[in-house]
Amino acid sequence: MHRFFVIIVIAISLLSSCRDEVNPSKLELSYYENALIADTYPYVFEGNNLVFSRHYEKEDNVMVADDEYSEDFLIEVPGGNEHFFYSDEQLGNIGIIYKSYCFCPFRDTLVVLSGTIQGQKNASLWEVKIDITYKEGFKWYSQNDPITYSEELRKTFNNTFTLAEIPSGN
Repeated sequence: MHRFFVIIVIAISLLSSCRDEVNPSKLELSYYENALIADTYPYVFEGNNLVFSRHYEKEDNVMVADDEYSEDFLIEVPGGNEHFFYSDEQLGNIGIIYKSYCFCPFRDTLVVLSGTIQGQKNASLWEVKIDITYKEGFKWYSQNDPITYSEELRKTFNNTFTLAEIPSGN
């Protein structure tokens, strides 16, 4: 009977250690004054404009391989204003970077087709609303032959951004 009890305790211990661990989702919203964006990490460098950075990490189950997903969405607008509004063809006048990180095709182009990006400063915070439709180019390699295609997507959010320091070393 003692042996049976020990086996049951060990089995329960082993099974309970296999429970799913989940890293919660994370959203970081920052804006930078006297900055600019570039297509190289950390994407924000010293400059003359206003940059908004939205970094999102999806909830991640550590027991599931390749389910990680995160994205960086940055916009650069001229500095010195308390508000801004860009729509449709005006969106080509501002800097936009969108990077997604996942076990998925390599995304190499972003073309904004239509939409609006607007912002309003309230004290030291910025309220930024984005509703854009864009086309993204993908590359996927199959036996060393690239397969390319594009997809029309929509990105929409309404967030409050807080002032941050430009990353050091830039």
